[in-house]
Amino acid sequence: MLNLANLAEEVQMAYRRRIKLKKGDFVDEANATTESDIEETFKKLVGQLNKSPQEVFDELKKQIVDLVVTAHPTQCVRRSPLQKHGKVRDCLQQLYVKDITPDDKKELDEALQREIQAAFRTDEIRRTPPTPQDEMRAGMSYFQETIWKGVPKFLRRVDTALNNIGVNKRVPYNAPLVQFSSWMGGDRDGNPRVTPEVTRDVCLLARMMAANLYYSQIENLMFELSMWRCSAELLARAHELHKCSRKEHAKHYIEFWKQIPSNEPYRVVLGDAIAEGSLLDFLRQVSTFGLSLVRLDIRQESDRHTDVIDAITKHLGLGSYREWSEEQRQEWLLSELSGKRPLFGTDLPKTEEISNALETFKVISELPSDNFGRAYSLHHWDSCTRRLNSA
Repeated sequence: MLNLANLAEEVQMAYRRRIKLKKGDFVDEANATTESDIEETFKKLVGQLNKSPQEVFDELKKQIVDLVVTAHPTQCVRRSPLQKHGKVRDCLQQLYVKDITPDDKKELDEALQREIQAAFRTDEIRRTPPTPQDEMRAGMSYFQETIWKGVPKFLRRVDTALNNIGVNKRVPYNAPLVQFSSWMGGDRDGNPRVTPEVTRDVCLLARMMAANLYYSQIENLMFELSMWRCSAELLARAHELHKCSRKEHAKHYIEFWKQIPSNEPYRVVLGDAIAEGSLLDFLRQVSTFGLSLVRLDIRQESDRHTDVIDAITKHLGLGSYREWSEEQRQEWLLSELSGKRPLFGTDLPKTEEISNALETFKVISELPSDNFGRAYSLHHWDSCTRRLNSA
């Protein structure tokens, strides 16, 4: 019941905000409910802080906000109620449409009643403990249903706000402003069931979902980009690809199952790989999400790292790494990092904890680097890092 009340309040606040924006009657910024106004922020930078519009634009392009998605085994909400809540929200938003007819309203009321009854009859609580893979699937559902389409909309809103302060440029597609990281399947402090195999699974799961989203987006673009006029370079590329597509292993796309017309070069090029409309949104999605959709942070308590290195130094007859001073640790680690020989062999004695930590590093080395955050080697020991050698 509280979830439904929150949904109704959110939709009402968003509606009131749109009305106020149309009338321009915000008394002060405190009345701007639920979301901050990007354009108002830009205007304050120009008007109150004496920044030029070009300075705002140049600095904006350098900004990256990293949003981290996390989950706890006791807080993993089932996707079924989330989807039903989303349908309730859609019905409520349509009820606020200005030119809604009586028949439309009646049908929406009936649909709303059905969705609410279905939500009440759906169990919100998992009756079995979720696996880390379950947590990742639940987290990825937000990307699939909301974030994937929300990022291009947000960046277009930024473009509009820039235009309203006199910047007649769009945010470059390769300056996404926002990126996403995740602890699901990588946080070894919060969930003891996260193993190296789980880390591999969640990384591959995210890449598979990204591939499916891109594939669907490419097909949508193929229906939009029907133009035949193009540059000589694109035309030459299209002719080259069209010749290759005559082979038996040519790809087929929904209603383009026969053959993509050779006189529509944009569709030919998109059929192989994959403006200012959907293509720009697509480029921004590629820049934001990459091939991994979300970057995984690998986190573990730093004492586990010390245990591993201590076992290695003892095996090599160098003494106990744990008993060394900070200066000794740093000197030895730097010398080993600059060397080319392997640090240890297969005969290294390992406890279960040491084997798990080493296997985690092996998984990280085998997976594509874009699966992990830019500083994943630091993040790995981030939660309880106490000294420089722990990083």
